[in-house]
This record gives sequence, structure tokens and C-alpha cells, in this order.
Amino acid sequence: MRLFVALLGLLAVVLAAPSLPGQLGRLIKNDDFKMPPPGELVFGGHKAYQGLFPFYVYVLLYTETGSGLCGGSLLTPRHVLTAAHCNRKPFTNDSIVIMGLDNIKKDPNKTSGVQQRKVISSVNHKDFDKPHLFSNDIAILTVAEPFDLTDYVQLTNIPIDDSELQKQYWATVCGFGTYKFDGNAVVYSDDLLYAYIPLIDFDKCFKRWPIIDKTEICAGSNGTGAGPGDSGGPLFMPRGGKNWQIGLVSFGSGGLAEITNQADNPAVYTRVSSHCQWLNENTDGQFKCGNPN
Repeated sequence: MRLFVALLGLLAVVLAAPSLPGQLGRLIKNDDFKMPPPGELVFGGHKAYQGLFPFYVYVLLYTETGSGLCGGSLLTPRHVLTAAHCNRKPFTNDSIVIMGLDNIKKDPNKTSGVQQRKVISSVNHKDFDKPHLFSNDIAILTVAEPFDLTDYVQLTNIPIDDSELQKQYWATVCGFGTYKFDGNAVVYSDDLLYAYIPLIDFDKCFKRWPIIDKTEICAGSNGTGAGPGDSGGPLFMPRGGKNWQIGLVSFGSGGLAEITNQADNPAVYTRVSSHCQWLNENTDGQFKCGNPN
């Protein structure tokens, strides 16, 4: 996500210390189900047209000290899934979520297909940051009025068991996060971007991040992956004519060289299928994980 203004100093510290995990603010998304050639797997990804990922949510949370921009996905017409680290501080009553948006410069109130809702409450997983930093990095936001489901606004699908999906190897990530660097400064995209990225074997990822467990997924390649500004956004795969969300952006390397080499320094995603019961309980039974087979 674009980090809270008050945390910009912390970001500078993290970037100077490659061994530390950092919050990832921005993503890169998936597809119309055609694999691009390897040369197109650039860090910034490809521009998504409106409605390509209708389950994607743009999350804007205001606090007393600034604002935080994250990604998310729509669980039910009134519940948005995002990362708990996006929701560390109490938000003010002008916090909003937007769907159907493909460029953040567009006025949501004047753009056809775009819907905006006010955030009225939230819940983080009770074990967020336990037993390690970023563990159980998952949260639900509740909006004041339900979203209307249209061609541009749709619900996400989460599998009860993602083990077969993970065998597909390639996943898609999307968001409005970092797409290039200007010296040491990250440059955020105004456009919704997406990219195909490979999943990283758990054992290999564990060597880089020995704090992770099987409730997390790793992904990324050299030059492609989630970056600052993508936090909370979905990692997903196609199956049976639907996109199935298997992860949400949690954390990754802080060093610039490591961020752009995610083959060796993969980003870590919360494995959402590990939280199916929690999702059901915290949407008053309205959301249920499904079977992609």
C-alpha cells in the first residue's frame, strides 16, 4: 500500500535494511487468461481495462496522522477483504473503498461503472502479528451501504482448499502500487496494473523468510511482483471460468535490489484458504469459501 504519511520515515529505514521485512503497498495484476512471453513480465505489469478484475477494491483509509492506500477484494456486497497491517490505526469517518476504478485520477462520482462506499467498521484477525510479524495478516472492512453487483463490481471466490490450484504455478497479482523506481524513490501507478507471477516453493521461501508458516504463500520473479502500495490486494488463479483468490499481499523485502528480484526474495501473501472459518464468522455467515473443482 502507499504507506501512511507518518510511516514514510520508517519506509526509508526499511529500504536501508534489506534483511528486514517491509509492508508492500502496491500490486500487479492478472489477465485475460493468456500467458505473456517472459520478456513482458516487467515489474510494473500491464494496464488493466475497466472491469477486467471486478472483484478488486481500492481501499483509502484516513487516520488522525495521514492516509493509507491499499488493495482489497469484495467478499460480500458489504464486506471487503484486505490486509490487517493496512488497518493498524483507527480510521476516521471519511475512509472509503472504491470498485470499478481503473485509474485513480478519475472522479469516482463521474465515472460510469464506478461505485464508492463509506467504511463504517473493521476487524483484524485476533492473532495478527502472532506468533511473528505479519502472521495472520488479514482484515475485513464493513461498508455503510452494500455494493450493487454489476459487470464492474463482483464478489471474489476463495477456495476451501487451494492445493490443486497451486499446482498451476502461475498466478496473477494486481493493484495501483509501485511500477518503477526513480533513484531510491518508488513511483506509484495511476492505472490499475496486473502481472503474471510464479508461485515460489515453500521450502525455498522459508530459507529467505524463516518466520513464515503454511498459512502463507510466496510468489514473484526477477523483475515482477508485488511492491510498495499493493498491500491487501488479491493473488488469484483461473479455474472453471472463474478467478479464485489464493492470497492477499502481506510483506516482502525492503531493499530496492531485493524488491526487484523476487525470484530470490519473494513477496509473502496471506493464504486466504487458511482463514475460511474466520471469514465466515466475521461476515455473519454471509461469506463461504467454495470448491473450484
